[in-house]
Order: sequence, then C-alpha cells, then structure tokens
Amino acid sequence: MPVHRRARGAGSTAAALVLALAALVGCTGGDDPGQAAGSSSQEPGATATGTEAGTPAAAPGTPAASAPPTSSSATPPAGPVDALPESDLPGRPATVAPAPGALLAVVGVPRDDVLHVRAAPGTDAARVDRLAPLTDGLVATGRARTLDDGSTWFELDRSGRAGWAGAAYLAYLGTVTDVTSALDPTLRSTPRAQDVTTLAREVADALAPEATDARRVVVDGPRRGSLEEVVLDVVGLPDDSLLGLRLHVFAAAADGRLAVRTVEQTLLCDRGVTAEGLCL
Repeated sequence: MPVHRRARGAGSTAAALVLALAALVGCTGGDDPGQAAGSSSQEPGATATGTEAGTPAAAPGTPAASAPPTSSSATPPAGPVDALPESDLPGRPATVAPAPGALLAVVGVPRDDVLHVRAAPGTDAARVDRLAPLTDGLVATGRARTLDDGSTWFELDRSGRAGWAGAAYLAYLGTVTDVTSALDPTLRSTPRAQDVTTLAREVADALAPEATDARRVVVDGPRRGSLEEVVLDVVGLPDDSLLGLRLHVFAAAADGRLAVRTVEQTLLCDRGVTAEGLCL
C-alpha cells in the first residue's frame, strides 16, 4: 500500500524605541505545524449518548509548548472567550497536542452517532456541541489534557467559544488519492460481496493488511445509485504518523453481487500534514 503521509515609525526616538520593544515581545514564541493530533484507543462504536474518548494508548509526538511572555506588558494570544484557565482543568497537560490553529477532522465516529464536545475535558463535563462523523475544519487551540483514566482531550475553538473533544476521534486530513489500481485485479473485476459494506471491509483488509487491531467504522452510507458507495474509516494503524485511512468505496452490481469500481483513500494523519497533504 502506498503510504503518504500536514511599526510604523514614531515621531521621536523614544517612541520608536517603545514600538520596537513591543514588536520584539509580540514575536516571541511560535507554532510548530508538525505537532501531533494525537492517537489513542477508545470505547467502541455508536451509543445512545454519543461518542466519547476512552483509555488511549501512548502516542509519539512533540509536546505542545508556548514561550512565556518576556514582559508584563505583552498581550496574551487571543483565544476562546470562555476558555477555562489551566488551574481549573482536570488532569495534566498532554504530552502530544495539535498546534494552535491546526485544522482537525472527526474520524472513526459511526454514521448514526455524534462526537460530543464538552465544556471541559472528561465525560462528566457539560455537553456544548455535537459533531457529525464527517465534520472537518475544526480549529485546535493547542491545549490538550490527559486525565487520570488515561484519556486525552483536545480543546477546540468553536467560533470564539471553547470546547473539548476526545483526541481518539480527531485527526488531520491528508491527501486524497485514487488507489483502485493498488488492489488485486480479482477484487476489482470479480463480483464477490452482496453488500457494499462487506466489500469495503475487504478493501480495507487489502490496503492495510497490517491493521489487524484497527477499528473499521462506517462513517457514511451505504448509498445506492448508479453505483453503490460507502465511506469506511480504518483507525488505529501501527504507525507513528498515520493514524488511519478513510476509504470511499464505489461498487458496481453484477449477477447479484458487487465488484469494486473505484476506491478513493484519504490519509488520516496523527502529527500533522505537509503542504502536499502527506503525514508528518
């Protein structure tokens, strides 16, 4: 399987010096676009109350960090208006976190479920939002917490309001590639399954044979038109940068069974993406 891997000048010398110092303070620190989106295991499947984070496994990555202000006059970075101070958050800072401003997507949430966003890390916190399985463009603040139960949570900026979601269900979206030609010819030309979901699972096994312990979750479909289609997330690959694959499988009917017509693969990246959409 091909793996790809996210002063103006012042009117006097004194005024100019003040502005120069202010600009120097404002430039302190910086964001690392290669920081992790995080990976972890979780409680499985759809539930009546929505999907939550569970007990994650340790994931490699770089701790999120920010430089302290160099002067009491430094202006703190803007963030959600209702963001809780660190002292009020449960758990401890996570060892991996997305970079501030990173765009994340919901992954591995069943088609008939939602991902709950909460006012603070943890399933006991109040729900403030619900995210559908294919939601993307979620803005990370750069803060992440690991709780005593081992679960990791990322803070999101919801149009100026803060919310926390389980890291096990968030990833960077990488490049989209037509991988049909990478499949065995018999899988592409021979009708073999009676439903497109079963066929998609066979495709997942063929494209990621090493993912024996990965979750395979239908996140959209199946749909029937001139072709049948389904979107399947394979989450939990044994890779330190590639969290999983999103497979959009199109199938054609023949003799009462289905054969693969086209497979589009989206990389689900754990630590970020390059400008070309490859996993870091």
